[in-house]
Amino acid sequence: MNNKKENVRGITLIALVVTIIVLLILAGVTMSLILGENGIITKANEGKDESVIARADEQAGLIAGSTYIGKYEGKTFEQSLNNARAKTSFYVVSIDGEVAIIKDRESLREYEIYWDGNYIYLENGKEIDVAASYPEIEKWIPIYTRAQLEKVGSGQKETIDGTEHTFSYGINIGYILKNDIDLSGKKFIPLPGLGEGVFCGNNKTIKNINIEKDSIYTGLFLQNRGEISNLIVEGKIIGNNYVGAIAGANYGIIKSCYNIGEVTGSDKFVGGIAGYSNGVIENSYNTGGITGNRNIGGIVGSNSSNGAILRNCYNTGEVIANGEVGGIAGHNTEIIENSYNTGDITGKSSSYTGGIVGINGGGIENCYNIGKIRGNGQVGGIAGFSSGVIENGYNIGDITGNGSFVGGIVGLNGGTINNCYYLQGTSSAMGVSKTSEELKEIYDTLGNQWKKDTNNIINNGYPILIWQ
Repeated sequence: MNNKKENVRGITLIALVVTIIVLLILAGVTMSLILGENGIITKANEGKDESVIARADEQAGLIAGSTYIGKYEGKTFEQSLNNARAKTSFYVVSIDGEVAIIKDRESLREYEIYWDGNYIYLENGKEIDVAASYPEIEKWIPIYTRAQLEKVGSGQKETIDGTEHTFSYGINIGYILKNDIDLSGKKFIPLPGLGEGVFCGNNKTIKNINIEKDSIYTGLFLQNRGEISNLIVEGKIIGNNYVGAIAGANYGIIKSCYNIGEVTGSDKFVGGIAGYSNGVIENSYNTGGITGNRNIGGIVGSNSSNGAILRNCYNTGEVIANGEVGGIAGHNTEIIENSYNTGDITGKSSSYTGGIVGINGGGIENCYNIGKIRGNGQVGGIAGFSSGVIENGYNIGDITGNGSFVGGIVGLNGGTINNCYYLQGTSSAMGVSKTSEELKEIYDTLGNQWKKDTNNIINNGYPILIWQ
């Protein structure tokens, strides 16, 4: 019923736009004047873009000023900055001493913020010192345009900045984005699997990506066996099995990568960053909606085998699946640590639904959930079902299930739970129940990876991870 209403609204809006255009034509306004390069609609969009930029500039100035004020209120630079940006569309890219890089999610503009209240707009974003970060890479191939991005891994040749480059993969070859790249227009074909070497996003954004692929492995890269870093992807990605914004499957390293678009898979292994991983995913996050059938997660669909590690990641997007669904991973047999979920998680059919993972057969340490968890079957604040180890964590999200296996930490437990807590009233069983005020003071009890949320800046006073 809701879909029908949405369709009616869409049809009504289209009809209105068509009617306006017809009336303008009847009034003697030409199509070029309406839709052309200098047309009414183009100019209106430019005006919108200018207002978005103006808003970002204004907010950045206010954040810088508020951060400076915090210096005299006894706050640290990080605390003051997080407090200043808390209700804005900005997120922190990096903090180095008393200098931070922040980026606006809407305009994608980056700014450098200083402790003394000053700030500057970074026209090309914060550049990565690739020589220091990747000393093993002997040849860097710069990517400025869509056409160049589409050549990655193809073996084609092009002269860029006076140097001829062969767009191949190699253990000593790296690619580096030099601009944000807008992929509006035609659909994007996923890049060949990164077999070795490095793809450095350089804190740039690939925006308006549009991929539709009805076969195995779908993402910016089909697979990753090298290293992908410091990349932001925004848009829409639709596939079948093994679907992720960065890579369909990860067998290498993905770090400091972010998805802010929608990812959909018609079957299994779907995640905001990667569909499947038996490598390393770290310091990455997802804010987009993730939808699939089984083994679906906000960061990765399945974190499995060969010592796979997922750490320092978070999800804020809504995740919906039929079976094995979690805020971080749908299924885990290895290690997930120092991560959290704030998004709503829904398991629609008889399923395993959890705030962090749907099914856990490995280790989950130093993780928390504050998102709403809804499911059928086995439903828990951290995991739907666990035969592994869960320790040093908590849940304050509401848990609702239609079956008999519903718990504040785990729906059904066949493993070990140590030092885990849940908020009174969210659910029952598995873990230790605490009042809101008690939970806000357990940061020392949880261990050395946790700290107090000073002044309720980040998590309404509940414990946060030391990297937040």
